[in-house]
Amino acid sequence: MDDEECVAVAEPLADFLPIRLILLFQAGCGISVTLQSLYTIPKYASSHFHVNSKLLVILLLAMFIGMGCSIAGTFLYHVVMLSMPPGCHTLASPLQCFLMRGFSNFCMFAYTPMHFALSLERLAARHFGSKYEEMGCWLGILLAVMALTASAGIYYFIMSHENWGAENSVPYCTIGNKYTSSSASTCMLVLLGIDMVGLFLMGFAYWKEFKAVK
Repeated sequence: MDDEECVAVAEPLADFLPIRLILLFQAGCGISVTLQSLYTIPKYASSHFHVNSKLLVILLLAMFIGMGCSIAGTFLYHVVMLSMPPGCHTLASPLQCFLMRGFSNFCMFAYTPMHFALSLERLAARHFGSKYEEMGCWLGILLAVMALTASAGIYYFIMSHENWGAENSVPYCTIGNKYTSSSASTCMLVLLGIDMVGLFLMGFAYWKEFKAVK
């Protein structure tokens, strides 16, 4: 892109004040998520839950911290850039977006596998009962590795459709663009189905427990 093309792309958003307010709000949400997760981790670590549950939940909270920092840093950067006279410096290249917001985008596709892993862990706890309390952390580690591996595969599939050329630079980074939105949408629909299965498993486990109590 030359300077004239960059200005044509960046100027409409640079002149639109509400977009900066929205980006500031999202950055604030990222900071809030980070602070709440930092507060929650030591509380949960000292709780009486099984080590497998602690491992998975603390890993999930650590991902919230990384996502919050990524979103806050990225959107604050965009607010600064959009507040300056528009030009090529205002736009972010695909590589720049990947480096700044890549981790938060990865987390968006990792939460479902992590939630599903937690559902399986709770299902195992209810199935084995008192025997589960004597088990070590191997199940939690296995479920975490499986969830992260699945997440990495999903994110790699989406990013394999990316156009890394500078001509694909954007005023602010999002979870998808015209090259990746189709694959990202497909993955989100699949993950929605997995979420529903996880909810069913949790509901079934609680139903079995309450039925046994009666």
